[in-house]
Order: sequence, then C-alpha cells, then structure tokens
Amino acid sequence: MKISIIIPTNRKERLLDFELPSFARQTFPIEDFEVVIIDDYPDSRQQAVEEFAKKNDMNIKWMRCKKPYYRSNFNAGCARNTGLVHAEGELVVFIDDYSCIKQLYLETMWQIYKENPGYSPIGGVVSIEQHDDPYYTIYGMKVHVKDLQKVTNELKNDIKVIEAPSNAFYTSNASAPLREIMKVNGFLEMADLTREEDVILGAALAKNGWKFVYVNSPEASVYHMKHSEETYRKYKTVTYKDLGWDTAIIKGRITEGGAGGGWSGLQTKGDEMQLITKDIFNTTYPGSWGLIEFINNSPLYKFNMETGFDLVKERKKIGNWT
Repeated sequence: MKISIIIPTNRKERLLDFELPSFARQTFPIEDFEVVIIDDYPDSRQQAVEEFAKKNDMNIKWMRCKKPYYRSNFNAGCARNTGLVHAEGELVVFIDDYSCIKQLYLETMWQIYKENPGYSPIGGVVSIEQHDDPYYTIYGMKVHVKDLQKVTNELKNDIKVIEAPSNAFYTSNASAPLREIMKVNGFLEMADLTREEDVILGAALAKNGWKFVYVNSPEASVYHMKHSEETYRKYKTVTYKDLGWDTAIIKGRITEGGAGGGWSGLQTKGDEMQLITKDIFNTTYPGSWGLIEFINNSPLYKFNMETGFDLVKERKKIGNWT
C-alpha cells in the first residue's frame, strides 16, 4: 500500500456526497491507496460507508475513535492516532472532513514524495462555498458557481515545490511517512487541549530529521467547504454530568471533566486552557508554543507515554507492519 488517507470527522454532512466521491475519481491506482475514516458522529455511518466502498471498489476503513485519555471538545490527535493503528500505507496523508480534492491529487502528492527523498509534501487549502444549488460538477467535484475560478486555476500544471518549515504541518493537507510517525508514537494527545496537535507532530518529526516541502499547485490543494451554522449545532444536548465528567482542579486550575481517566480542556476558558500546558511542562510559554518549546528542548521524544498508548504495540496486535 502506497498511501493511507486519514480523515477524522464528527459532523453529519458532506462525507458521502462531497468528500468520498472525490477520492473515488482519483487517477492514482485504486489498489495503491486506502481511506481511513475515524467517525465520531453519534449515528453510525458504517453501513453507508461500506456500501460506498463496495460500489466504487475502494479500500475504505471505518472506525470509531479509541477512548481518549485527555478530554476535549474534539480529540483530533486521539482520532488520528486511532487511524494510524490501522493505516497500511507508506505515506500517510492527513485531510479534514468537509473537504474534496482534484483527480490528480494523490498522484501529485506521491510524485513529489518520491522525487524528494527525506521530504514529504504539504499542500494548500482553498475555502469554497457550500455546494447546494447553483453548483457545477468539475474535476469530479461539486463546486459552487462562485468558486469556479478558484478550482479552474490556470496554474494547475505549474507545480512549484519549496522547502517548508515544520510549523506549516497543518493536517488539513499534510503528509508524512508512517515509519517516521511511529518513531515519535503518533500525535501528542495532550495537544488536543490546545488544538495544535498537528504542528506539534511537525516539530517532533523535524526534531528527528524529517523535512517538508510545500507544493504550490491547485492539483495538490484541498478544497475545504465553509461550515454552515447548522454544522455547528449539537446532535443532541449532553451535559457534563450526563457523561460523568466532574469538575476537577489541576495544579490550581479548574477544568471540566478533569477527574477520572485524564485531563480535559472542555469548557475551560481559552487563557486558562493554554496555561495548563505551561504548568505541566514548566515551560516559558503557554499553550502550543510551550509544547513546541518542550519538544525542542528535549531529546528524541516519544509522545503519549503517560497515557499508555503505544502505536507500534497497537499495530502489532492487529497484524500491521511495524
């Protein structure tokens, strides 16, 4: 397997009618890539996803996220680590939900990766409108009429590659070899508290000597649909008491859900949540800057040891290569 695409999602819309169809139309050989979906939307879409995969002869893996140790409003790092346990591709491509790609996307990403040893590609992200009427189908994507110019950019064959810093590693459109990710034990799940789990992984990979290139081409871009107000509405109202998450005090700071199996940033004020990482790691700076400071000042660091998560061991359990 050459490429694994990992997509975490917890929203109702656009997975089956917008995102997955753009993968079904790739020029990249269908047997050379897989799509790994970590789906935490309350209603199970497993059957619908499996039916889509069968109809389009695609390799799609659907799963729920493993139980998080750190509780936040979206455990993106934990979800992606779940996907990494099941991924089989040499190169892992990270993409958000509500996104679609052009037909040459995977072919372009793989080509850049193979032509630049020691580097993996990062692409751009283009914001587009909801694709309800009026829309066009172009490059296998449903595109709002307002966005035709963005998607039909004349630079589509003019691929420019430049070296990128590790802090450009945003998982809305980034990639890295699975072997390199295993060296640092996946995403730092504590960073889910600050929502900077992606750039933290980029910093750790760079610490180990891996590098990145930015691919300035619409063919390597991800087209991310703007979220409607409806998107942000909860599936149903659930209180912290319903979930059994009690208020706790961590190093003198009040957090919701901090008692029990792990720490939480849920409903903690932004400035307070940022300071939690500063307290834990005793860094000069709070939040994600503190986490990057900690990584840069540490030896080759393996994430998540305090949580008990071991990516290599979890992969061995299900027979995946390590």
